[in-house]
Order: sequence, then structure tokens, then C-alpha cells
Amino acid sequence: MDLNSATIRTWFTIQGKVMIKYQRSEANESDLKKGLTGEMAYFCHLGESLDPNVFEVYDLNRKKESMRTGDFLLYNKPEDFLTLIELENKGGKHHEGVYKALKDPEFKKKTIYKDLTVPLKGFDSLIKRTFSIPGNPLIQNRKADALRFVSINGFEASKGELKRFFVVDINKVLIPIIKNGYENNPKIQPRPTYRGLEPFFILEFDEFKLYDYTN
Repeated sequence: MDLNSATIRTWFTIQGKVMIKYQRSEANESDLKKGLTGEMAYFCHLGESLDPNVFEVYDLNRKKESMRTGDFLLYNKPEDFLTLIELENKGGKHHEGVYKALKDPEFKKKTIYKDLTVPLKGFDSLIKRTFSIPGNPLIQNRKADALRFVSINGFEASKGELKRFFVVDINKVLIPIIKNGYENNPKIQPRPTYRGLEPFFILEFDEFKLYDYTN
């Protein structure tokens, strides 16, 4: 199954037969605009919060939206460590719900936001993907040392004030789910969106980290 294709299919089984049930639709103009807003906000956040003597940040979509999985490269110069980041500008309502459930056990009992949904993307393609950065001889045909999925709050992104992040270790969390296959996988489920049912990775609260800078 090619997760880099524009349409992503999730399989399920009825009476022993594998059938196509859900299709993840292509991003529309509104989705792309929101995504770009999130990328710009996150790029500014990295520029403001990281020491330029330690880190170099490369926006893989700055010149043109690549439509490939992977938005930023974060290079730690002293440690010669390269991190690839896939960014999601998640709807503010979902992000707020998960955040409140993480912070308040009583709220978690009452809310529907009891897990984090992660879009079904070609994360497995990142294992072998290499990067070359013009002008940096240390990043030539090089694989990333770490793969991260970062979910930001859409409300915060629209204001340019990012303070809360959900971060998933792709290698430790998402790749094992993918290796278990897509058929009858409880970690891959359909969830309702404004475009209809869409397949997502379903992550428990101990499968991702919260970075909170609101205080």
C-alpha cells in the first residue's frame, strides 16, 4: 500500500473478504491554506525559540509545497543530529479537548477527546528518505536521525502564538502500528470529519508528549 498517493485507502474485512471501505480525500484549498498558516507559525516559533548557534532550521516547503510527508529539518550542529518534523495544524476544538483531558482527569471522564488522532500519512516512507541541503556539506544524501510528528493548535496558529504541542516519536509509535498492517488494526480507525469518515492513527495519551508553554 502506497501511503504517498493522494488518496489513501483503509481495508477492513467482512465475512473473510478484504474490502475497501474508507478513502482519505485529497486536501482542498481551505486545508492547504490552513496548513500553510500552521507551517509559517511553527517556523516563526522555531526561529524565536532556538539558539541559532546550536540549531539550523530548514523549511522543506518554503519554495513550493512538496506534498510529501515531512515539513521541516532541524539540525543540531554541536551534536550533528538531524530531526525531520511532519507538522499538522490540528483543529483548535480537537486540540483544546485533548489538552484539557490531559491536564484534568475529571474532564477526561466527560469528554469525547480521550485519544489523539494522527492523519494516515506515508510515515514509513521516511525511514529511507534522504536529504541534501545546499551549502551544508554535513547534510548531503543523509537520512534523518529522528522522525517526529508535531500537532499544533489551529486557533493558536491563526494568531501566530503557538504555546502547546503534541509530539509523537514516529519511529517508536507510528512505524510499529504500520508494520502490524492496516487490516483489522485497532490502532487505525475511521473518525468523522467535515469531509466524512476518514482513517486515523488512534494514540493513547502515553503514546505522545505534551509540550506546554502556556505558563
